[in-house]
Amino acid sequence: MNNLLPTAKRLISIGLFLAAMNGQSQQTKVRIDSIMQVQAKAWNQGDLRAFMQYYWRSDSLCFIGGQGPKYGWDTTLKRYQTVYSDREKMGKLKFTNLTIDPLSEERILVMGQWQLERKDGPLGGFYTLIWRKIQGQWLIIYDHSSSVKME
Repeated sequence: MNNLLPTAKRLISIGLFLAAMNGQSQQTKVRIDSIMQVQAKAWNQGDLRAFMQYYWRSDSLCFIGGQGPKYGWDTTLKRYQTVYSDREKMGKLKFTNLTIDPLSEERILVMGQWQLERKDGPLGGFYTLIWRKIQGQWLIIYDHSSSVKME
């Protein structure tokens, strides 16, 4: 009986730890989802710099689109400014997160769908994002976005 007590204490400690991690995980998922809604709002106001606020401001930021991988915050911003050069091309953005999966305490994998409603027809596709907590702030360090034909 005395040998069971330390084991029971360890199991209770592990259970409490896992419950706390699950709560933190849920809070992180809500935080990432709310940040992405802030990004969509900035996009819909035509403010690409505010949209990019949650991308890692580093030359190591990786964006993969139809033309392959590109690196760097400035390169990613310039790409957005070129492809979406005016409000009509930008349209109205909507994100639908399909999954938000913690990879660790400091990394989150997000998969979802993006949609643009535009006068010259809808545009959309899917994305895979890796978010990393850097100096207490969640930032996108990797963005793989693809386009699909919308009807």
